[in-house]
Amino acid sequence: MNEGLSPRSLSILKALVENYIRDGMPVASGVLARESRLQVSSATIRHVMSKLEQAGYLASPHTSAGRVPTTQGYRLFIDHCVTLQKPHDEQIQQWKERLSPDRFASDLVAKASSLLSEITQLTGVVTIPRSDKIYLQQIEFLPLAERQVLVVLVLNDREVQNRIINTHRSYSRRELELASQQMTHYCRSYDWQTAREKLWQELQQGKKEIDVMLQSVLSITDELYVPGADMDYIVDGELNLWNNCDEPVSVDEVRSILQLFSEKNDLLKLLDQSMQAPGVKIFVGEESGCEALDHFSLITAPYQIDGDVVGVLGVVGPCRMRYPEAVSVVDITAKLLSSAFQLNSV
Repeated sequence: MNEGLSPRSLSILKALVENYIRDGMPVASGVLARESRLQVSSATIRHVMSKLEQAGYLASPHTSAGRVPTTQGYRLFIDHCVTLQKPHDEQIQQWKERLSPDRFASDLVAKASSLLSEITQLTGVVTIPRSDKIYLQQIEFLPLAERQVLVVLVLNDREVQNRIINTHRSYSRRELELASQQMTHYCRSYDWQTAREKLWQELQQGKKEIDVMLQSVLSITDELYVPGADMDYIVDGELNLWNNCDEPVSVDEVRSILQLFSEKNDLLKLLDQSMQAPGVKIFVGEESGCEALDHFSLITAPYQIDGDVVGVLGVVGPCRMRYPEAVSVVDITAKLLSSAFQLNSV
């Protein structure tokens, strides 16, 4: 809501925020009168700015005659004044090529994070896909020692994970091949959670021999694929926080957000929250509820695999970021990453 602001007040707020985002300096009424197309006097602009400050949309830093937007002012600007800047088709095609589907999932995520950072000159953040939605394409059992078996898990034809299990007895190579075939059959037909349920049903109904080794494998893969337990993210462009650091963001505040990236838990909670909502979501300053982000903005969008939301990506930067560009880049990158993962699973 615009809280009943007149079109003129909203136009002045828009001009002030855009000026502040561009220059990073408190904006005075005289500057807006000279540089904007508002076609109103400096005195009128000064009066409106005073009203906007009283309403909590602007603030006067120190003894400066100019004003800067508050979190509330940024929110009003984002909700009512931002017009997205769609990139040219040629640019989108270049980004698409950077996110080639012929990559490991972790490689795709890293590339997406790097792409976000490079284009926006902000810090890119991309969560690694939630593994409860990743498809296991193949499981191989290979004999190691007398009572040890190597379990090789192939995800989406490309990602490979290995685990060693201890068994209650030795197994012949033929037994291991049959077990591989049995489990691979289900994994290629369903996502892991569904495959697991069907495997247990088969075992319990006596259609397949109940085997301690298979039970061990089910337990191990359950540990690998517990929904939400493995949520992690890749960050790129942390130095952009330093490059864009200016008032009111201090060096200590930048250090605080770098610590947030390192410790992960608080940011993961916020990113997980973003996964629950469709489309682009914008947290401005203290709206995030995370103290380290009080002077930063986070823009996020979820991405999908086979229609299921499996992760979220976004950018972090000063509140005075270029929102039209950043929002558009985040939205398009989420769609391109979804498309790349879709092709990866074919």
